[in-house]
Amino acid sequence: MKKIFIIAIFALFSFTGFTQQTNEATNQTQSKNELHLNMFTPIAFKSFELSYEYLVNKDNGLGLSVFVGNGDFMEINYIVSPFYRRYFSNKHASGFFLETFLGINSGTDEMYYEYLNPNTGYYDYEYKSEKYTDLAFGVGTGYKFLSNDRFVGMVSLGIARNLFNEHNDVEIIGKGGIYF
Repeated sequence: MKKIFIIAIFALFSFTGFTQQTNEATNQTQSKNELHLNMFTPIAFKSFELSYEYLVNKDNGLGLSVFVGNGDFMEINYIVSPFYRRYFSNKHASGFFLETFLGINSGTDEMYYEYLNPNTGYYDYEYKSEKYTDLAFGVGTGYKFLSNDRFVGMVSLGIARNLFNEHNDVEIIGKGGIYF
């Protein structure tokens, strides 16, 4: 899992060009690349999430979010989530937005089995831990705050359903947090 995380971080930084665009009406430089750190996940789940967003224009953004769980509280070990955002504001890529995303997620599904032992005539219990990988499709919403000195804050919330692996208990995954 550490290899996947290191490769994802390397890929994230290798294709970011940090270009800038000047808005001539306000003579203000607007960055086309944004990096966001989720401040909610380390506090609530002892996990880590980093997002990169490329601002295509003032109304659209494409990005990639990488969530790494610790495996203690949640069954999800990681989520790699490409997303598309549509902003509904007169300002450049800020304000209310809707997003669609895919979530490639992997984790450990913990299952308890109960069966009748033919030797004793009593029920026995067995605990199994199985790894899974799945793909989820989801939607989300949020609000991005953008100050004049380029400080960015964002609040978002999303939900997705795993599509393929029907044997695990993780059918729904959530996405969200408070980003800076």
